[in-house]
Amino acid sequence: MSFTFLRCFNSRALIWFCALVCCGLVCGVQAREEAKERDLAESLPLVWQDKTPAEDKSSWTWQLLGHHDFTYWGLSIYKANLWLGSKLSETGAPFNVNGLARTPWGLPQGVVALHLVYQRGFSKEVLVKRSLEEMMAQHVIPQGQGASWERELLGVLPNVGAQDELLAIYEMQDLGRVVLMGKPKGHSSFEPLGRLSDPLLAQSFMGIWLSPQTSQPKMREALLGQGLKKIEARE
Repeated sequence: MSFTFLRCFNSRALIWFCALVCCGLVCGVQAREEAKERDLAESLPLVWQDKTPAEDKSSWTWQLLGHHDFTYWGLSIYKANLWLGSKLSETGAPFNVNGLARTPWGLPQGVVALHLVYQRGFSKEVLVKRSLEEMMAQHVIPQGQGASWERELLGVLPNVGAQDELLAIYEMQDLGRVVLMGKPKGHSSFEPLGRLSDPLLAQSFMGIWLSPQTSQPKMREALLGQGLKKIEARE
């Protein structure tokens, strides 16, 4: 009986030990992800502004609106996070965003940052081809514009590998433009890739993830659905 009791006790102890180890691993992963989000939030004002006085860089606040793990046939393609940047008032408090003009996707006018962490590698040609297909599915691209957009995208989108990061920052300036930044795996900071200055191209590119006509409505809802509700609920 004592042997049976000890064996049962050891089995339960082993189960508890394994559960504690798993819990520790999960907590460790969550802590790393949260630390990464904090680091990105702190660096975003420095990343998106080309040449701005230091005092202006600290006058923006960033809010994580949502995130989504995009998969295809069970394979993780990339992890996406959407951030909204808004300028602080002279008192240091965020502006009342409910009174601001809206972006094409219903977000308050400001700076929208889409952060992608790729889980597998793709050539720039594949990224451009897929981007154009998604944009053409949203609306009819003006005749002759497709080839021009393809050249522009090939000039800014990089080849990506697993754990490479891409940051697409949409600004309302000049009717809308996208600044693209890249951070290959193992690098400590983002480097500029270029910009999409054509307002229609900029809006269409961001619309791949944010447009109501996107082919991935669940991802759109995850990225900005809850964030929009929180913003609209604020006084």
